[in-house]
Amino acid sequence: MKKIYNLILLSDNAGDKLASPLDYFKFPIETEKMDVSVGNVEKTRGQFIIYGGGGLIHLPAPNYNNGVMQYLEDICNFSPWLVSWGVGHNIHHSKEIEYPESFVKKFRLHGVRDRQPNLPWVPCVSCMSKLFHHNYKVEHNVVVAGHNLPRLDGLPTVELSKTPPKEVIEIIASGDTVVTNSYHGAYWGLLLNRKVVVFNPMSSKFYGLPEQVQLATPDTWKQSVSKAMPYKGFLALCRNVNKAYHKKVLTLVNEYTKGV
Repeated sequence: MKKIYNLILLSDNAGDKLASPLDYFKFPIETEKMDVSVGNVEKTRGQFIIYGGGGLIHLPAPNYNNGVMQYLEDICNFSPWLVSWGVGHNIHHSKEIEYPESFVKKFRLHGVRDRQPNLPWVPCVSCMSKLFHHNYKVEHNVVVAGHNLPRLDGLPTVELSKTPPKEVIEIIASGDTVVTNSYHGAYWGLLLNRKVVVFNPMSSKFYGLPEQVQLATPDTWKQSVSKAMPYKGFLALCRNVNKAYHKKVLTLVNEYTKGV
């Protein structure tokens, strides 16, 4: 039976919980989410695969040994019906974003969340969540959202791991500026028309964000708060790009179901 598999990281991270296209868009055949970090992805062989979203592009690097993407090369050879959707670069301790041709050519369609000159930009599909519909009020000058961040000046803080997305978004929205070391902390801040400062960017994933985001060291984050800018219209832009990409993916799914 022909099927669409969405290979994604199913974790307790609030960002990962909202990053599947299957939660927002309809498809003409059966779909299933599958955790990309476990060994049962073999069942996707020959099927239609949507890869992403999330920071799943851990291409080989001397200083990267997380191991989450040990199946990347295998997945790229599982099926000729392979598309990326909102997937992003994520190599720790690196500022470089590179998508080698050997990887790029494996996909029928590409939609990467990193702004790159040679690949189509498709931001994380979490922008489609209804949680961004609310007219949240600013209650604090600065809030903090991230992973294991130190307590910064007693500011309102939320941890993205093991915290429901709704709570995370509400905290981010309550600040005029969000200080974060999380990709989705930064991205959601922009979607909410807030200013964003990335605290100690430790991964390549932060270097494909819009220029409105300020990248800061632990010693400069306070000064960076005054330099950060909101991205007016970013939510509508991201949603429109995802809707257009859905139509492209549907065209390919129709070819797949007809055996073209």
